[in-house]
Order: sequence, then structure tokens, then C-alpha cells
Amino acid sequence: MWEEWTITETAAERPYWLALSTLMGIRRISNLIAHYGSLSVAWRSLSWDVLRQIPLFSDELAQQVLRSMRTLEPRTIEQQLVKQGSRVLIPPEPDYPELLRHAPGAPATLYIRGHYDPTWLARSVAVVGTRQPSGNGAHIARQLAGDLARNGLTVVSGMALGIDAAAHQGALAVPQGRTIAVLGCGTDIVAPPSHRSLYAKICERGLVVSEYPDGTPPAPSRFPPRNRIISGLSAGVIIVEAPEQSGALITADFAAEQGREVFAVPGSILERQSQGGHKLLRDGARLVTGAADVLDELGWGAPVPARQSNLSLPSLTAAEEGLYSLLNNDPQSVERLIERTRLPAGELASVLIQLEVKGVVRRMAGSKYVRSH
Repeated sequence: MWEEWTITETAAERPYWLALSTLMGIRRISNLIAHYGSLSVAWRSLSWDVLRQIPLFSDELAQQVLRSMRTLEPRTIEQQLVKQGSRVLIPPEPDYPELLRHAPGAPATLYIRGHYDPTWLARSVAVVGTRQPSGNGAHIARQLAGDLARNGLTVVSGMALGIDAAAHQGALAVPQGRTIAVLGCGTDIVAPPSHRSLYAKICERGLVVSEYPDGTPPAPSRFPPRNRIISGLSAGVIIVEAPEQSGALITADFAAEQGREVFAVPGSILERQSQGGHKLLRDGARLVTGAADVLDELGWGAPVPARQSNLSLPSLTAAEEGLYSLLNNDPQSVERLIERTRLPAGELASVLIQLEVKGVVRRMAGSKYVRSH
């Protein structure tokens, strides 16, 4: 089987693997190797009578594969892939991520872009969740990812809006922090487009990964399958916030199938975003209140204490200090703040502007406000 190929054999077989990976997945490729001994022999010898008898090849699929092979030239495909911006890895190669290599559903080809060191994946954890997190949820994802990165872990996520983006940002906020984004499109495409700056930082300090070749556009059908790669690259998957129908729970399902640890951060019982995580906890997921819980469960030692922040609050007036004390990481509307402070709308707006100018308060979408510190 391909697990036993030498470097020389892998180099010789690579063009045929790349060509066949456009037609089938790793299990069918493995079955061809088991039957023929090598892919180069299979490529020259394939016939419908034989192919239809190999496991996982139906009559219809055998016809389709043979028909498609007539239009493919393995060496040409390899040369075309070399010219694209992404590097292409296949499972027989030593640089293909070891954690992913033997995971159920491992992709037959992996396209990567950015700065890659295979040793990063010796200690990697996924942090995922909803695209519409609460202010506290996004804050927790950033802080947790930062603490994990500070302890030498690589943070894996999907570069989606919300929790995914917060996780990448938290890891990148740590000097030497590492993060990997798994996309549901080609690695040359920024999805969503609003994450162009984040994408550039990930490529500079980490890695962008996909099973799809360059130029493949994002599509709803491509996002659930990419979640198996997020979990496959990770020793554990942490759900920060997720409704019951969240795609993050698909990642948790894949993690369970792949024998990975599943973690969940508890939230408010009143929040829809917490319902999926609470279901996971009821089903046996490990509860996470901080990086120490993850490090302990995975056997990776005691956490390194977070460095104390040297940030201090600027001088605030009595009115500013009173309003600041009512804010936290959960966005609050102007109406809610008026109700809590009993200040006239104009006076409240003036205090909020001063707090924004001083950099201690941030305005969110929908004219809601959170602390910046």
C-alpha cells in the first residue's frame, strides 16, 4: 500500500495520484493500489471488467472513471498544479499532516498556502463556533485562542465570520502565535471577502488549507465537508458558541468519528448561541473554562501564565467612569444604556463619544457598545 512507498516510489507515482484524485477519493485510490500494486500499472491496465469488481466501484462509476481518464494526462496535470500558487500535498508524502493522514475522510490532495512547518501539527486544537456570536462569545474565542497559542498550540479554524475569525485573531495577537485556516474554496480565494486583511496575516504567520484546487469558488455544499479537515488537523475541537443547527456541530461530529476530543464552552441558558454547546456537554463533551482545561485533558502540561497587560485606563470623568462600569463584552444598545443610567439621550451620546475617543469603548453593529479593554 501507499503507506509503504519509498520517497522514490512516491515521486514516480505522484502524477498518477494527482490525476486520479480528480476522479475519486483516497479510499478508492487505495483499493486500486491494493489490486494493481501501483497506480502507474493501474493507469495503463484499467478496464471496465476489472474495475467494476474492485470494492467501491459500481458499474456506473467504473464507466465514468474510464471515460474521464481518456481526457487526462498525469504529467500535464502535475505540471499545471506546480504552476499554481498553492503547494499540493498527497498522503504518501512526509509533509502531509500526520494527524490528518489516517483520519477517516482524509482528502486525497491537500492544497496549502502560507508558511508551513509540519511540526506545528504535533500540538494543534480547533476553535470553532457560530457566525453570529455574542460579544462575550467573540471575546472568549479570542482570549482562549490567544492562551492556547501562548502555550505553543496551533489554533485551527475555518476563517468564517464570528467565532472562527475571533479564534484566528486571538492566535495572531500572540507573538509567534500560529494559526491554520481551512477553506471551502481554493486557497487563492478570500472567503468571506471582508477577511482579506485576516487572510493576508494568516498566510504570513500561518497557513491556509483546502482540498480544492486554486480557482474553486466557495459554495454552500463545500463548507460541511471542509469541517472534517478542521477536526482532522486537530487533537481536539472546542466549540465556543453554536446554536443547535450550527455548522460547528458538524465539526464536532467529525471530531467524534475521528477519535478527537470534543470540548465546549458553557454559556447562558437564555442564549440561542449556547444551545448547541450545552447539548454537546450533556452528551459527554469536555467542559472548557480556560486553556488549562484543554491542556490538561490532552496531556500537554500546565499552562504558561498569561503575561500581565500593561494597558491602563485613561483618566475618566465621573460620568464616563459610571457609564464605563456598566459596559462589558456583551453589546448593549443605546436604549438599554439610557434605561440603566437614566441619562438624557443627548448627554449619554456625548459621554459615549468621549469614551470612544479615549479608546475604552467600541461601537458595534446596530449602534451597540462594548468595552475595548
